[in-house]
Amino acid sequence: MHPNSAFWDKAAAAARELGRRAILVTGPVSPAGLPGGVRAFPYLPYSSAFPRAAAVVHQAGIGTLAQALRAGRPQLIVPVAFDQPDNAHRAAALGIARVVPFKKVTARRLASELAVLLEQPSYAREARAVSDALAKVDGAGRAAEELIACARPGGGLSSIR
Repeated sequence: MHPNSAFWDKAAAAARELGRRAILVTGPVSPAGLPGGVRAFPYLPYSSAFPRAAAVVHQAGIGTLAQALRAGRPQLIVPVAFDQPDNAHRAAALGIARVVPFKKVTARRLASELAVLLEQPSYAREARAVSDALAKVDGAGRAAEELIACARPGGGLSSIR
């Protein structure tokens, strides 16, 4: 059994408990016996799926978090390791997310936290505000400007220290 199989079972049970539809992006895992209204896919482009969601549940890897922020949807974050707990804390501090540590996940807790996200309008309002602010930023252009500045004489890592 794949280590994430239990998580997908809990996520499906939470959706069933809430009476909500859910899309699970599971990677190579193929959960069996999903309830009606819950579908699993090995891959979906987050840029297409997230904006259509009522809420996004994810682990807070920086790329996934960036896509969720752009989508402007409330988030339930289930961090596992590395930068994920810090990213999750920062998203929660913005008022756009709630956090459940991976080791503390139960179907009931997922359902309870999702219910709060969906019932309290402040999460959706703040998520839209963050998304609107991000839409005004040319991230690629800004990154290019920073790289060019580093390449100038006196630039680079030595100018940061």
